[in-house]
Amino acid sequence: MQLSIGPYIILGRLHAQPGLDPMKSVLQREPMIPLTSATMAFSVAGSVVARDVGTLIVNRFQVDWITASDEEATLFPEATVRSPYSVRLQKDLTRPSPA
Repeated sequence: MQLSIGPYIILGRLHAQPGLDPMKSVLQREPMIPLTSATMAFSVAGSVVARDVGTLIVNRFQVDWITASDEEATLFPEATVRSPYSVRLQKDLTRPSPA
């Protein structure tokens, strides 16, 4: 799965029962979703920092957007993508300057 929470972009493996729509699985679970083999990226002073972690627990109520990764989209072509982005997931991680 790929998702965004505030300034963080996260990529990780969602564990679900075989044959289930992974997006539907996320929406039907309890709010705290564990992702394994996760990578979290964020911006610090204009540079992108990425951290790999074994497991990351995400509160799905705090997610800005979520979608299938490229690998998952290939494995589950019928899965509905729920994201405001259509082809590539890119997000400007810089913060606007205070007014």
